Amino acid sequence: MGRKFEKYNIYWLEEPVSADDFAGYQRIAAALDMRVVGGETHFTRYDLRPFFTNPCLPILQPDPMRGGMTDLRKIATLADTWGITIAPHLFPELNVHLLASIPNGIWCETWAVGRSLGRSADDQERMITAPERPGHG
Repeated sequence: MGRKFEKYNIYWLEEPVSADDFAGYQRIAAALDMRVVGGETHFTRYDLRPFFTNPCLPILQPDPMRGGMTDLRKIATLADTWGITIAPHLFPELNVHLLASIPNGIWCETWAVGRSLGRSADDQERMITAPERPGHG
């Protein structure tokens, strides 16, 4: 299916195999010309270790609600060492702060919740700005 998707020039193919099939990620990433990304169901730097020892994904998407913001920052540091960028899974009201504080943040995943951040559903710029006030949400 990945080969069929390539003709549409999509930005990435997300989690094409089960989360713990690290060899499968490697095979798919090697076989396709598009980005293969994953990591939403890996919550700590220890869970993501196989992606660091065999860096085949250009973008990791750890979930801060499960692993915490402190570990996500540590994940970002390790990922930056290998030239991997970070697109944390969901929770833009939290992740906007994280992304503003790391050098390798690439994407703030959002959905209808984005409206609560002062964005409209038809926002064409697709940008999010970290608030300068304390707290989140």
